[in-house]
Amino acid sequence: MNKEVKAQNEKINAVVMGRKTWESIPSTKRPLQNRLNVVLTSTPDEFRKQLDEAGTPQENVMVCSNFETAMIDLSADEGVNEIFVIGGSSLYEMSINGQYQDYCKMIIATRINKMFECDTFIPEIENFR
Repeated sequence: MNKEVKAQNEKINAVVMGRKTWESIPSTKRPLQNRLNVVLTSTPDEFRKQLDEAGTPQENVMVCSNFETAMIDLSADEGVNEIFVIGGSSLYEMSINGQYQDYCKMIIATRINKMFECDTFIPEIENFR
């Protein structure tokens, strides 16, 4: 976690997302405020360079190359309160049904009673009504 977050001497929530989810957030809203934004990408150095070039504030941004490293680092960081996985679909799959499901304590799902045309889906959740 970066120095500014630690200097606050308060716990902060973390949101873990893939690069495409990050890019789906309007640039004026990135990073999401009042939380540590963890972005997973296979090209972390290139991603950091893009953040620099775009002038994106990086004080609450952590860039990781894989989900396991992010979860281990965040879980061990006493400055992090809760960890929320906010997309994309492969991160949901790993969190809900995959090898990292032991990290998942709770699923907060919102049911939207409308059909949308989309190309990304959350995995089936057992006993969800």
